[in-house]
Amino acid sequence: KHKRDTCPAHTANEVSEISVTTVSPPEKKN
Repeated sequence: KHKRDTCPAHTANEVSEISVTTVSPPEKKN
């Protein structure tokens, strides 16, 4: 099974990453 299915925190982290990527380009992240 998917790990994020077992750990909801992983899903939240993924959503946060997507939000950050959408708000600012990966260049800023680096």
